Amino acid sequence: MKYLVLVLILTASFNSWSQASMKRCTLLPVTDGVGGAIANPVFIEVEKRIKAGQYCSYVSNSDLLHVFSRYKKNLATHLKSPEVIKVVGEKLNVGSLIRINIVNEINGVEVEMEVHGANGIDSYFQEKKSLSSDDVEEIVIQVTRWISEYNKNVPYDALVLGVLGEQVTIDLPKDLNVRPGQEFIVKKLHQKKQHPLLKKIVEWDSEVVAQGVIKSLSDDQALGEINHYRNNGRINSGDWIKILPYREPKVKLPEEKRIEPGKLGQLSAALTVDSLSTKNKTPNGSNSLSGMSGGVDLTAEAWITRMYFAKFNFARSLGSVKRNSGDVDNRLDVNQSQIKVLGGYKFLPLGFFYGPQIDFYGGYASFTYDSDDASPHGYSEHRFSGFLVGVLGNIPLNNTYRLYAGFEMMGFPTFEDSSDNYGSKKSISSFELDLGVKYQYNPRITFDAGLAFSSRKATFSGDYKEVHYRNNKLKLGATFTF
Repeated sequence: MKYLVLVLILTASFNSWSQASMKRCTLLPVTDGVGGAIANPVFIEVEKRIKAGQYCSYVSNSDLLHVFSRYKKNLATHLKSPEVIKVVGEKLNVGSLIRINIVNEINGVEVEMEVHGANGIDSYFQEKKSLSSDDVEEIVIQVTRWISEYNKNVPYDALVLGVLGEQVTIDLPKDLNVRPGQEFIVKKLHQKKQHPLLKKIVEWDSEVVAQGVIKSLSDDQALGEINHYRNNGRINSGDWIKILPYREPKVKLPEEKRIEPGKLGQLSAALTVDSLSTKNKTPNGSNSLSGMSGGVDLTAEAWITRMYFAKFNFARSLGSVKRNSGDVDNRLDVNQSQIKVLGGYKFLPLGFFYGPQIDFYGGYASFTYDSDDASPHGYSEHRFSGFLVGVLGNIPLNNTYRLYAGFEMMGFPTFEDSSDNYGSKKSISSFELDLGVKYQYNPRITFDAGLAFSSRKATFSGDYKEVHYRNNKLKLGATFTF
């Protein structure tokens, strides 16, 4: 027995789930006393019906069948071992493991079915019946009746995966028919009670701690919003979700006023106010200037899939800088522009799209500082360009506000000078830090406020030794999700 457990562990790559749902099931190998002559076709047919029916979210154990095949002679005994069942449950991340055993009798067969919990100890369902025939179809019909009966007795519809303020992520079975606007209750399990003789779970002592509504659906998960707590209830991962029957709203909004969240991408527009400072080192000494500019910042983001996106950014501002030190002209007009063409991956730590997000991205970027021609003093049109990488994270504080922070840098950037004063390059760097907040005006529009701090610098080995630009930018705008 211990050897089988060891083999299962060595062949398993475990998933890290806090608790497996009873709505996620697998079918253990069916056993009989005639070398699989009845068990094998029964397994095939029962598995087929579970996949086609609405009993549970089925997880195949095909990766482990080759392990079980080594223990045919005493497989029925092994499959009763809590250690074996626990290892299989952890490997497949299932909460219900269905075990079927068939015993030959003089006038037919005896069919036994038991549903085990993922811990290998709990027994949720036990039934045994003698049939007058060993006909596969008759056995399969009886087993599927039991599975249907067990499914009705599962005390919940789904489990809580994560909690963030008033929002909960729900592990929703694919076969559960749920739609946005449907209400649910959250229940907390206090105790499981076993039958003293049958040794199976016959009662679940639970308490309703909260009530909420489904806000959105994606894949096999749902995002819910809690609107009422009971008995000072606290929600945790693994708590039960019971979906309530759908009720049509008493008052329907006119169609033109219904706003659904977008699914294709985002368009952002912002007005910017920029504090620019610049300094350089020329044969005549160092020059330092600073000033203000104003402009626009436009971004278009397309969601290729739920996880992958493409982004284009264009920004431009006009202003002037005044001399702080040096022999440069007292005032220079400066035109700043930037272009970014990016692609990236969106990581969802809690699994749902409207929870925390971390974007990892890369692509081409170009930053241009075009000032009045003062080339003897080191000022003309300067451009930093090359491959850019960045990370941008955002997290909702509640249903209304979301904070974001990001960092970008350029790898192996290039520097271009229209006056050709600057000679051989020694080093070039470009960094940017973004911080901000978003206000959710409605499901499709946010109002945004942010600060961006950037530094772009190039050093050289010739007479013109350095050029350095620093920007502190305030951005006020909006984002439209389409």
